[in-house]
Amino acid sequence: MRILLLNLGYIHAKNLLGFKAMCSYAAATLVESCKLEEVIDQEWDLVWIPFGFIHSRKFSWKTRRIIFGPHNFVFPEPPWTITPFKDERASYNCLSRWNQEAYTKLGGVSDLPLVCLPYPVDTASFVPKCISLKTHDCMVYVKLRNKENVVFALKQLEKLCMKYKIIQYGEYTEEMYKDALKTCTFGLWIGRHESQGFALQEALSSGMPLVVWDIESMGEEWDMQREIPVYKGPKADVKATAIPYWDARCGITVHRETLNEGLRFMVMNWPMYRPREYVLQELSVAACSKIWDIKQYEYEHI
Repeated sequence: MRILLLNLGYIHAKNLLGFKAMCSYAAATLVESCKLEEVIDQEWDLVWIPFGFIHSRKFSWKTRRIIFGPHNFVFPEPPWTITPFKDERASYNCLSRWNQEAYTKLGGVSDLPLVCLPYPVDTASFVPKCISLKTHDCMVYVKLRNKENVVFALKQLEKLCMKYKIIQYGEYTEEMYKDALKTCTFGLWIGRHESQGFALQEALSSGMPLVVWDIESMGEEWDMQREIPVYKGPKADVKATAIPYWDARCGITVHRETLNEGLRFMVMNWPMYRPREYVLQELSVAACSKIWDIKQYEYEHI
């Protein structure tokens, strides 16, 4: 199987790592290129173009499948919304169902089909640690949410006499994060919308059950410097979630009025959750390769 990664700009580092892992798992030949003219006439089983606009019809008719995205926009915009894609080989990856529904509600990506293809979590690096290493009750992960909400949450933890560590988005290294996962028993997640949410899924892979203060719309993403919402108007009303991949094995979801109750429940019941089991089943390299339909077979020339 021959796969082309056409690198025309930004690629999320975790997406790239996961994509390469899937190619390796499938025993596929992966070619990376940033020069369209050198690869466009060749034949490929799969072409991934994470960023950049190129009409799929430019590729050889022998190329079987072309996946665009997900790094071109937060909300669909030209030329993606106005250029006809009459090519059954091509689709746009919006990562998760809520994202797909949001794009469709806003007018979609021209007539390019939308698909939901998650990237695998690095389950080899994010693994459970011995309970004897736990020195704190709770890891508090904060990402672009109203400061008042964060202050409220910390007060609830203090009322319950819980010892906690704060991980602030944009202000930590991966080693700091792994240390928090190793030394905290459970997590309180106060984040904004996620198309996939690698950090949260890495916590689950590490065996950490979570109390997630979920969101309801894009309007809950917060500009921390100016202390105002990032989105206003119709975009702010678009339904969203912080946990696009989740089930009951991962933990519990709460809102402001149920936060204290949720924390109390987690303190008493955290051993009952099986977050890593969920990740291995739904977001491992093998699971994502199946969703992507990257098969393990040798490429055969047509």
